[in-house]
Amino acid sequence: MNNYGLRAAVVTSDLDVAESVVTSLERLGIASLLYQEKEFAIERIVEYKFDACFVDRDIDPELSVLTNMRTSRGNSRSLGFAIIPGDQPLGGSFRLADFMLTKPLVSLRIDQTLRAAYGIMLTERMKYFRKPLRTTVTLVDSAPQSLSAVSLNISRGGMALECQEPLTAGQTFQIQFRVPVIKEVIDCRAQVVWSDGHARAGVSFGQMNARQVAVLNGWLEKEFHAATAPSPKKTRSSDSLPWSAGLPFELLQENTQ
Repeated sequence: MNNYGLRAAVVTSDLDVAESVVTSLERLGIASLLYQEKEFAIERIVEYKFDACFVDRDIDPELSVLTNMRTSRGNSRSLGFAIIPGDQPLGGSFRLADFMLTKPLVSLRIDQTLRAAYGIMLTERMKYFRKPLRTTVTLVDSAPQSLSAVSLNISRGGMALECQEPLTAGQTFQIQFRVPVIKEVIDCRAQVVWSDGHARAGVSFGQMNARQVAVLNGWLEKEFHAATAPSPKKTRSSDSLPWSAGLPFELLQENTQ
């Protein structure tokens, strides 16, 4: 998978569950990270970006991993999947999970659930997608004074810049730039949201007219789908399974048989 691929955490100590979920994720080109311990999974969920999280209630009865996901800065809108033993009541699972799967897992049911969730994951990931882009950017302040900059990357909501002189957080400009292939100039208000005090800064876009929004979002959507196209390479990873000592998933299976 490339750097922009979707990624899911799978929290379970049941190898059969792990195999079923990871295989279904692979069919959609979604990378998976496996965790046996809920405490370590919580650390990762808080620290890193995930698009989905599958939690086996056999090792996390209170679905604390999903609770922490909901309150984390980067994953609060990620999708939660609760894996529930068939002989247990649902309890409050529906309040934390977007989707529920019942043991014993059935591959067809997992596939159907993931297909229903896939579009939601892509839409949410697009909000955070940043496309590397080097293009000339003109900033005009209220003086009016013109500054020249070069973009580093761009998203739906803003861009990172390398400017001739330092910018200050809170400054506002009229900003103009082009994106590849499209001839039209994007022209809108922008505000500096961060600055390293030297050459680099980040700006958020203000209101654009409808055509400019369509042009920019249309181009970013094409770039996003090109970047997240499923790869034929394997997408499994054992980030930290204590029993696997970091072995690939296939070796993990061999060592537990």
